[in-house]
Amino acid sequence: MNFTIITFGCKVNTYESEYIKECLLKEKYLYNEDYKTSNIVIVNTCSVTNTADNKCKKMIRDIRRDNPNCILLVCGCTSENHKEELNDLNIDILIGNQQKSKINELIKEYLITKQKYIYFTNTKQLPFEDMEIETFNQTRAYVKIQDGCNNYCAYCIIPYTRGNIRPEDFDTSVKEINNLVNKGYKEIVFTGINTGAYGKETGKYDLTDLISEISKNPLLERIRVSSIEITEITDKFINELKINKKLCGHLHVSLQSGSNKILKLMNRKYTKEEYLKKINKIREARPNINLTTDVIVGFPGETE
Repeated sequence: MNFTIITFGCKVNTYESEYIKECLLKEKYLYNEDYKTSNIVIVNTCSVTNTADNKCKKMIRDIRRDNPNCILLVCGCTSENHKEELNDLNIDILIGNQQKSKINELIKEYLITKQKYIYFTNTKQLPFEDMEIETFNQTRAYVKIQDGCNNYCAYCIIPYTRGNIRPEDFDTSVKEINNLVNKGYKEIVFTGINTGAYGKETGKYDLTDLISEISKNPLLERIRVSSIEITEITDKFINELKINKKLCGHLHVSLQSGSNKILKLMNRKYTKEEYLKKINKIREARPNINLTTDVIVGFPGETE
């Protein structure tokens, strides 16, 4: 049998889809780029915007129209956000963001029973779901070290679809990363829903501790943090940025608004002055760093 995976959204979804693909290939399923001719079609969905939701729902309808006999499995954030609506779209296996690591078993079970399967759970009390990838089709490797978000920004659905913050076990993260580096991957890219919160709820370790530990591997050349919240950039992290040349010279630090009034309405936990102060500290530590950001325009209450 062959299968197709269609992935929408963030690097975390990309990582999870790669894990699902790896699991199915190990079970001797064949990968097929064309969903119209696949026996199994998996859609890993994204709900970060209404547009993303609509694209996912359109794709599900297109798959069912173009390949009515396939086993259709849908997972991810749109599933969590629109479970009732998706339940009416003739999906064979419908799950949220949990049990992605068990998709291989869910397909096996469905092939035996032919019974529709639906699974959702309380997103506020979830454990970290381990998924360890062994290979990537590029020179850098993604590693999912964290899931969930507790920030509850006023415009964002993600804490409701991804659940509470939860880290991968520290030793497991280090082992997975060292395994990838020892296989020849020169760059590690941290992925997570709120990567800077890694280890926050345990109090035993944090993102800087992980960076410091994996940097001991002489074969590792680059560590890419990518996106991080300004409130999670500590003096400890900035010092690591200063002294650790394996850390890539780029950070994406979302601002969202230059108005303190709007930041408060957004439930962002900083002022524009605090943001700029932290950015200046980063530039002092790493003068040649590249910084990128996000800004939302037209938030309710915003004047012209």
